[in-house]
Amino acid sequence: MTYSSCCSCSGLIAFFRSRMLGKTGPVAGRFFCRTQRIRINTLMLPIIQPARFTGLTMARLLAALALLLVLGACNGSNAATEYERQLKACSVAEGNGMLDSAVLACTMALTIAEEQAYAPDQLSALLFRLGQLERQRGNFQEAESLLQRSLAIEDTLGVSAATTTRLIELALILAGQDRWLEGAELLEQATPLLPGLAGEDRRAAANAFRGYSARLEMLGHAEQAERFSEVFRQLNGS
Repeated sequence: MTYSSCCSCSGLIAFFRSRMLGKTGPVAGRFFCRTQRIRINTLMLPIIQPARFTGLTMARLLAALALLLVLGACNGSNAATEYERQLKACSVAEGNGMLDSAVLACTMALTIAEEQAYAPDQLSALLFRLGQLERQRGNFQEAESLLQRSLAIEDTLGVSAATTTRLIELALILAGQDRWLEGAELLEQATPLLPGLAGEDRRAAANAFRGYSARLEMLGHAEQAERFSEVFRQLNGS
């Protein structure tokens, strides 16, 4: 299938201009493809919120404009090219702290991946990334749903480092909902798998165990808290 202007330049620019002028109200983003129309009911590129426009820095404005160019390319492209474009847009937005825009771009990439029957590991990776973004936005229920879907895929692929990272991320999401004991169960499941982690994944796991250790101590679960503290020390190399 060939995608033609899946992100409308005129629509994006019009929306961006309306935001700069301080117009408000619900916006439904429409994305048109050559053989089908996808309609996503969400805020269309909420790069600028009118109430905070006066505090917008020039660097952030330029980053927003750069994102528009990435998202709004109007020449025809195939699905694979559009998929890569949306992933790039997601990274640009996330790198500049524009989480709403990052979610929009990653959601578009996920839509393409699902329509084109991409490999399960690619779908899982997108669901995982979206879940992380939603957690950062404070949308914990949506984040939990995304991570559950990703974890379900990983279960069909066999236990791997990806399974471990998803258990830990889901534990962080549950912590955001004050569901510490449920999250602790996930960390218990992840503990035997931790040797497979490295780099940023290992650091994220260490921080999760440290945070849970402190909270469990406060909740009166001293034994589990101490066990998690020991796991943190091992992960942290101390």
